[in-house]
Amino acid sequence: MSKLAYKTFTDGSLFNITNEYKLTNIVEISAGTHQNIVRKSDGTVWMWGANGSGQLGDNTAFIFSTSPDKSSYVAVVGNHSFIQISTGDENTVARKQDGSIWAWGWNGFGELGQGTNIDRSTNISSWKS
Repeated sequence: MSKLAYKTFTDGSLFNITNEYKLTNIVEISAGTHQNIVRKSDGTVWMWGANGSGQLGDNTAFIFSTSPDKSSYVAVVGNHSFIQISTGDENTVARKQDGSIWAWGWNGFGELGQGTNIDRSTNISSWKS
């Protein structure tokens, strides 16, 4: 994975100096072990980094040897509006306004809360609080 340089602007946007791409209206950011996620004010989430277990949520293959690592931002699949995000080692969780929890990525020990240990490269609802 390439090393990227970022600058945060006073308006809350994040600028990727390497790719000269600007994400605007960022309200939340979370850094995982191998991937990062930002949530924009419209509720969309964008990720970049390693994707060996599908933790970017962009529906790419999640077999480690063939999964691409993303050095630029990708949108998480689906027409979702999240209000809270968190990313960990190789998985990500997000919460919607209705209280439902969505998760994707590595699931070797059932971290995604779906009653299986199958990795997911797209977000699926785990439970509702």
